[in-house]
Amino acid sequence: MVTTKVKKYLFIVCGLFFLLLGIIGIFLPLLPTTPFLILTALCFNKSSNKFHTWLINHRLLGPPILDWQKRRMIDTKYKLIATTMILLSLGFILSKDTIQTFIKIGVLIFLIIILIAIWIQKSKPNQDI
Repeated sequence: MVTTKVKKYLFIVCGLFFLLLGIIGIFLPLLPTTPFLILTALCFNKSSNKFHTWLINHRLLGPPILDWQKRRMIDTKYKLIATTMILLSLGFILSKDTIQTFIKIGVLIFLIIILIAIWIQKSKPNQDI
């Protein structure tokens, strides 16, 4: 059985890992930022009030997490940024002759799934919230 202290540190390590992926996702469109930040918030919420508070109060990283936690929504602004970056990445990958066709098809399918997952989320909070 895993002790409480081990679980806490495991969640902190996972949270830091997801945070790193989320930050990389800001610059590398193949990685969606917001889902990784949501996972980071979940891990920090289960392990460290200090890290969780820092994350949700962060000027850049906090707003999309709070939108998700409070309203289960992704702001249209973030959806448009993600879509633009994904399409630019897709165009870049498809234009490369050195990348094999099956890899291009795999990336295309993966990015389409990400776009669908992003766009099926609510964009505006309910009026009763």
